[in-house]
Amino acid sequence: IRSLAIVADLSLAQCKLYRVEQKAEQLAAAGFAVQVFDQTGDLLPFAGALPFIDAVIFYRVAATPVVVEAIEAAGLAGVPTFYEIDDLVFDPTHFPDSFASYGGLVSADAYGDLVTGTELFRAAMSLCDYALASTPSLAAQMQAHVRAQRAFVHRNAMSGVHLLHCAEPRVDRSHGPVRIFYGTGTLAGNEDFERHAAAALDRLLRTHGEIGRAHV
Repeated sequence: IRSLAIVADLSLAQCKLYRVEQKAEQLAAAGFAVQVFDQTGDLLPFAGALPFIDAVIFYRVAATPVVVEAIEAAGLAGVPTFYEIDDLVFDPTHFPDSFASYGGLVSADAYGDLVTGTELFRAAMSLCDYALASTPSLAAQMQAHVRAQRAFVHRNAMSGVHLLHCAEPRVDRSHGPVRIFYGTGTLAGNEDFERHAAAALDRLLRTHGEIGRAHV
């Protein structure tokens, strides 16, 4: 295999960075030819490129008619397919979180789409030959759903964007205030913060004193 395609959902910035752009960068650095196709508008160009592609990674795509057609076209062309995802959005026993956990940030209709979406992700996965996951535990959950019942792990890692940041001169802030930042890529992060971080932060602030507080 020397030429790969990644057909992906590019709508989530953090997923696009860690699982698409970073992988394309790594593959190119390893000497592979790689093309990225957006599931929402690039499937016709993907079909045209398919005769020149040795393997396809379908990342975080749901089983819409055009996606199913693309996966089946790859299979008919004898091109091995990998389904990649980086969380349990395909498993209704784990996703989505409770409606209350979103804290009013999603409507009832949008929450309904999350619920039904699990079936579409799993259906797309079941059409592919192999699974590709970001962690061993996720790979174990995926392997039963793909044709070959085999999953591989490809972890998030450093990329060119991170290395540029690391190369910047360090600033000595050892005598300044300690800033604590909590970030999340999911709208259900409010419940995660309350469950896992709030109590620990409260103890830190009570023990060491509160200098400042910022809310995002």
